[in-house]
Amino acid sequence: PMSEYEKAQTVRQARSQTHFHDADRTVIYPFRSKLLCMDCGKRYRRKTVTRGPIWICATYNTRGKEYCPTSKAIPEDTLMAVTAGVLGTDTFDATVFLDRVDHIKVGSENQLTYIFKDGSSVSTTWQDRSRRDSWTEEKRKSARKIALQQEPPERYSDGRFKKKDNSTYQGRLQA
Repeated sequence: PMSEYEKAQTVRQARSQTHFHDADRTVIYPFRSKLLCMDCGKRYRRKTVTRGPIWICATYNTRGKEYCPTSKAIPEDTLMAVTAGVLGTDTFDATVFLDRVDHIKVGSENQLTYIFKDGSSVSTTWQDRSRRDSWTEEKRKSARKIALQQEPPERYSDGRFKKKDNSTYQGRLQA
């Protein structure tokens, strides 16, 4: 009979085949160890979310807003565009960035302070993505479909919406 250890090893092996990630571990991200949170002092880390890669304060990411209240996640494409502007290049160039920039201080209110290897610094701000820009054509179609399936709200003759009648509430009242 198979020991529990052998069974566990068989299960682990089977799972490793199904959950195998063929990620290239040799990829080096240029912003790694370069972004420093001015609120808590920790470095920013790269995180992939549904909108794409972002850079987020390690404290904010692991412990939450109460431990790092002014930190904000920065979309990687935004960070690259701002950095290209600071470096005076048309597009982000990792080699130029790594050659010239020592680190970036990330402050509150979208403030970035680039500290160069020659000792000089440049401060700038980055713009949050507009929510309008996050609506893809697919999301618009999906939202429209849901809206069309819903019953239209009642209106008064002057066009104002009538409030929903909640008088049919059957919940218990507190005595």
